[in-house]
Amino acid sequence: YVEVYNNSNRIIDLSDIQIENQSPEVGQFEAVNIDHLLFPETYACITPDKSDILSRYPLENPNTIFENALPRLDDDAGNVSITSFQNGLALNIDSFNYDDDLHSGFIADKNGVSLERINFDTPASEDANWASGAQSTGFGTPGYENAQVIRNPTITDGEFFEIVNPTFSPDQDGFKDFMQVQFKLDQADFFGSMRIYDDQGREVLQLLPNQILAPSTTVNWDGTTAEGRVAKMGIYILWVELLTPSGDRNVFKEPIVVARNLN
Repeated sequence: YVEVYNNSNRIIDLSDIQIENQSPEVGQFEAVNIDHLLFPETYACITPDKSDILSRYPLENPNTIFENALPRLDDDAGNVSITSFQNGLALNIDSFNYDDDLHSGFIADKNGVSLERINFDTPASEDANWASGAQSTGFGTPGYENAQVIRNPTITDGEFFEIVNPTFSPDQDGFKDFMQVQFKLDQADFFGSMRIYDDQGREVLQLLPNQILAPSTTVNWDGTTAEGRVAKMGIYILWVELLTPSGDRNVFKEPIVVARNLN
């Protein structure tokens, strides 16, 4: 299935859009022949088999599920694009190049696991803006709010980044399954890196290699180590190094906690 969310302040007619797989290997599209008005901040799930979705997921509202053909969408990798025709011209509304490597390292069998967008105000093209669906919702939330959604935090003037979920429990229950670092830089050409250390000062993971950062860079940690193992429960240190465009070096050391549900 493909889920559509109206992040605008206007009403969208679903029959005005089409869904495409723009990857060179496929290059297919399907017009959406659904007579439905999608109001702001509402969802619609489009699937070729509505009965299958109804049988698989604990839905909040079955009326948000609509049946329509989809282009070929392979499990391992591909593209999902939403386009619309206006005055005879194709307008690309949104596009996402997906890959099964974007799933949580805790999921051994990725079949049937949805990739959910974390923040609708962050571009779909950013890999860190996607997370595996939560186990508690059947690994997907077709037609209603994503279990992994994060609203934009408020970053104080003068700060470079915000840590979302500094205490998190990577157990795919849909509640704080990952830690996220959201940068809000006031200009381009910042150079940065991030590492995770345990409480003994040993490096656990190079979370972000040395690279030029976009002003709105987002980085996730799902609790896996460099060896692909599950990080032990406890306190860790997020080490962040930033070089400003003027050459100033800033180093930050922030505590984060990997928690577990002991029930």
